[in-house]
Amino acid sequence: MSNAIWVTGRQFYQEALGELRCEVEHDALLVREPTNPYDSNAVVVMVGQHKIGYLPREKAEKLAAILDPKGVTQLTAKVQLFAPTYNRKQFAAQLTAITAP
Repeated sequence: MSNAIWVTGRQFYQEALGELRCEVEHDALLVREPTNPYDSNAVVVMVGQHKIGYLPREKAEKLAAILDPKGVTQLTAKVQLFAPTYNRKQFAAQLTAITAP
């Protein structure tokens, strides 16, 4: 899917990703994290209680500019998880749909 967005920072959340079923689509929440010390536009990706990574910085910046003026702090999304392979040594996650605010 060409419009899909790869979740970043997932290397820090491999344990959480390993607890989730791969190769299926999951419901996810995209949650604004304006107090993030590294990026005030940060948007974290949650599957249930599992933090699995963040939106890429440039996508988060655009989304924050839309959400913040409306007072919206989270959106629902769909995320596809992928198990490690020979070429990809870690779990990976790709957003496949985001529900408009």
